[in-house]
Amino acid sequence: MTRRKESLLTLFLPFDFTGGSEKNLTLTFVPGLSSEGFDYEVVSMDSSGNSEVYDADYNEGVCTCSVQTIPYEKVIFTARISDGNITLSQALFSVTDEGDNMYTHEELWNS
Repeated sequence: MTRRKESLLTLFLPFDFTGGSEKNLTLTFVPGLSSEGFDYEVVSMDSSGNSEVYDADYNEGVCTCSVQTIPYEKVIFTARISDGNITLSQALFSVTDEGDNMYTHEELWNS
C-alpha cells in the first residue's frame, strides 16, 4: 500500500507526455485542485537554473501544456496553480532529452 503525503498538490494523477516536432512535448496532467477560475502553468528549469513558464490549458479537469526540452539535458517540469491570491506548485517530472526524439524521465509528482 502506497501512502501519499496529505497536501493540496500531492493529489496529481499520473502524467503523460508525447513527443512532437522540434523536440516539443505535450504534457497532460490532472490537477488535484481544479476550477475554471484557476490559472494553470508549467515551469521548466534546466540544470543551469534557467526557467521558462508555459500556460497550461484546463478543460474538464485535465491540463495540457506544450513544453520545450533541451537536447542532451535534464529539465524539471513543475505545475503551478493560482487562484489570483495564492499560488501552489508541485514538481511533476524530469525529462532528459536523449536526442533523436528519445527521452528518459523520472516521475516527481508522488515524491
